[in-house]
Amino acid sequence: MKFPTRIFSIVGRAIFVSLLGLPAAAHSDPIPTDPVYGVSLFAANVGSPSGMTLSGGGDLFFTDYPGGRVLKISAPFQSGINSFSVHATGIAYPTDLAFARDGRLLVTSSTGPSSAILQVAPDGTTSVFATGFSYPTSIVAAGADLYVTNSGDGTIVRVSANGTVSPFVSGLSAPNGPFGISYDGVSALYFADHGTGRIFRTDLGGHLTLLGVLTPFGASETGVAPDGTVYLNDLIAASFYHVDAQGYISPFASGFAGKTNPPYNGPGPIAFDRVGNVFIGDGTSIWKFTPPPSVAIQNYSRQISVSSLSDVKKMAIAKRLDRMAEILNDSNPDNDTAACGVLKSIVNEINASERSGDMIVSEVEALLQSAAAVGSIVGCP
Repeated sequence: MKFPTRIFSIVGRAIFVSLLGLPAAAHSDPIPTDPVYGVSLFAANVGSPSGMTLSGGGDLFFTDYPGGRVLKISAPFQSGINSFSVHATGIAYPTDLAFARDGRLLVTSSTGPSSAILQVAPDGTTSVFATGFSYPTSIVAAGADLYVTNSGDGTIVRVSANGTVSPFVSGLSAPNGPFGISYDGVSALYFADHGTGRIFRTDLGGHLTLLGVLTPFGASETGVAPDGTVYLNDLIAASFYHVDAQGYISPFASGFAGKTNPPYNGPGPIAFDRVGNVFIGDGTSIWKFTPPPSVAIQNYSRQISVSSLSDVKKMAIAKRLDRMAEILNDSNPDNDTAACGVLKSIVNEINASERSGDMIVSEVEALLQSAAAVGSIVGCP
């Protein structure tokens, strides 16, 4: 099976630039393969998203490639169409963005064979962080380092916290080489080789494993969900996929904009919140795919397990989340309101941990945001 994703061919840049004024082609809502996932329009008229990431505080940041902007949707998100603000402007060909471990927002500016990564300050001003990248298409943080895909020369490089660049992987397609790099949060990176459609996993030592092959010049994005599931896009098939438990590339959703009205392509960049909501750029829109309550509860339980709560409190909350799932899975929907009561008790426990000084404010806010997201999926008032 074949895969496509990210932005577009470097050799076609002049064509894409000449089409920047075209409106996005009209199309209906994408359709999830698994009907337990809901889909809704999360944001509209956002330019042409080419990169997307969530901040530690839960805000969604994304690049508008033709507009040269970084846009922001602030948390907590609304249930309908969310408004956005302009965070930074005047960035030439911003292809992707990522937060470094120290909180700095970095953006790849793909201008040529010696492109720059820009640092965006909280007030939106930009400065050069590092240079010498060959048509960079994506960036991701893994530990203290950053990894950047150079589609121009077919390499991936490692960038230290002070901007020092060193080789990581070479020998990929050039031009139209690696796109859409993502990190599983533990030990593996994923990316697409755009020109060939090949999907790779690599450890942090640079040892490659071929996962599968999608459509050449279609595969361009990868992403890793909180439960470790790897997602991939295919612009030519206008579809998103995931790698299932057996290692097969299987459909996740179809009916996106496709690759017929560049640069307003789709599906494009992807991001996940902590409970498993999936955000996907598509043409001039961003769609939100909502997981079933069982998935959201499992992901929230994972977040609790790695928090700084005491082991005793972690175990108590885990039991309550299991109870919440049992209530939602029974045959009597009248009992579902009790699940919201369980969630409220967990929120009270987290608030008490903050008051006692056991947790820092930022971690408490993250756990409360995730609880609110679970509550929205469950249908709590």
